[in-house]
Amino acid sequence: MTVFQSALMYRNLRLLFYLLLLTAAAYLGSNLLIFYTELKLVNHVPRLVDQTVAPPAKNGSPERKDYKILMERNLFGIRLDSAPVAPKKSDLLGNIDKLALTTLNCTLVGTVIQENGQSWAIIRDNQTSRDEKVSTGGTISGAKVMAILRNRVVLNSGGKDELLVMGIERIRAGKDTQGRKKPHSSASDTPDKGAVRPPEVLTAPLTTPEKKSRTLSSED
Repeated sequence: MTVFQSALMYRNLRLLFYLLLLTAAAYLGSNLLIFYTELKLVNHVPRLVDQTVAPPAKNGSPERKDYKILMERNLFGIRLDSAPVAPKKSDLLGNIDKLALTTLNCTLVGTVIQENGQSWAIIRDNQTSRDEKVSTGGTISGAKVMAILRNRVVLNSGGKDELLVMGIERIRAGKDTQGRKKPHSSASDTPDKGAVRPPEVLTAPLTTPEKKSRTLSSED
């Protein structure tokens, strides 16, 4: 290789190096320009403001009550299916002592009472021997949980409110024992206090003619 060829190759490599350097600088500059432009756009974007839509204004015309009166009178005999109104919790608690014990085959394991209304109870289904955690509004063995109190739960089974208490088995066993020990008295053995007794008839002793004559002779 001559000196001329080597000088030409060196010049070509030098030009290639400068060309690559210029390309890299152009790419870096374009990226910086794009980044700066996007940053300015972000800074100029207006902030979002919460806008509450006002409800539409009601017309000034008074409310017509004629339709309500017609619906109440039911002039055309239309059947209105009204949903059953659930009793208030205050009324339910006021009559809780009058509720009968439930006939469901369940056992109340325990209750957890919370002030925020998130009370729950553990009820065992004796048919399946399974413990279930229920809260107000839940169901157990086809009955709806109406209220959860300390050591007792109000259930609605078949539209009737019933009471499930802790130790219900002992209460039922005690009632069965009292029923067996109580003697069965018949109406003939027990006198009726209100019955009227028939009057007693007093009969005088009969005297024979011989006794009567002896009595008269003794008097003479």
